[in-house]
Amino acid sequence: MNIVWIALDTQRADHLSCYGYPRATSPNLDALAAEGTLFGNYISSSAHTTPAFSSMFTGQEPFHHGVIATLHASDNEPQMRVRGETLTLAEVLYSQDWLTHGFDNQLHFRAHPEWMARGFRYYVNLTAPQASPAALACEDMNAELIPWLRRLDRQRDNFIFVHYWDPHQRY
Repeated sequence: MNIVWIALDTQRADHLSCYGYPRATSPNLDALAAEGTLFGNYISSSAHTTPAFSSMFTGQEPFHHGVIATLHASDNEPQMRVRGETLTLAEVLYSQDWLTHGFDNQLHFRAHPEWMARGFRYYVNLTAPQASPAALACEDMNAELIPWLRRLDRQRDNFIFVHYWDPHQRY
């Protein structure tokens, strides 16, 4: 079995065709959604990336997993880390012998949540520390991701998390 989790940071569902937008804005996602499971009623636990992604990865609300600060906090603040006893989805799947792959092009903010890599056998952050916003394009990520996907061990269960940051850039 394969689980492919694609996150488009700040992308509104009401602007994607697979969620009913009348213009053909997302043909590749529409095709993927037609073959898999499309979640139609998700409400984020936070308007900020770090607490929201912490909740998605742990299944817990921010005050339970411990990440309550935004990316503008200092990287050594305890409210920027998922508590050590809190398991992430990748950790649970990895412990069940899944191959876990993470691809991220999130900027290296002062408080980039290093815990996001927990549980991933392979975690690739494609943004160099001094990269310009142009380096965050999904085309750059896909140039690394697609060959990786072609080499997947098809005899194993795979969890693939892909985080595209470029819809967020102008905000």
